[in-house]
Amino acid sequence: MTAELAAALDLLAAFVGGTPPPAACRSPRLSRAVVAVRAAARDAAVEYQRQQSRQSFVAASASPVAVLAAPQALSPLGQGEEITTGQAATIAGVTETRIRQLAAAGTIQGRKTPRNVWMVHLDDVRAYAAQRRTRSGTDGGTHTERAAG
Repeated sequence: MTAELAAALDLLAAFVGGTPPPAACRSPRLSRAVVAVRAAARDAAVEYQRQQSRQSFVAASASPVAVLAAPQALSPLGQGEEITTGQAATIAGVTETRIRQLAAAGTIQGRKTPRNVWMVHLDDVRAYAAQRRTRSGTDGGTHTERAAG
């Protein structure tokens, strides 16, 4: 069985390379397992060609797009570095939910990405954190640090 499978795969590789199969392989004397492997390989080859043609079509029709990592991305207005709500929450000493609320209200400038993720401006978060510290009379640590002691 293993030898038949190996021979069938060798013949398939030769056929894909352009060599016609020998006359002995064209006879219906192949086992069911080899016939099943041939059928599966044929189906896989058809699917592969279909995917390749789709990818080449998409590549030909798509315009080139520059991709920047999230910390390097600039705002639509080009005013500064954007960070995630998790990073902003750490800087400001509040929860991510509060950062999203502030961004939605316009207190902190931010935007929602196509994947529904908020990106907020670092400068605005720092300003909010400084304002929060002066309002509460603390000298700086995060909410967790202040709670700990």
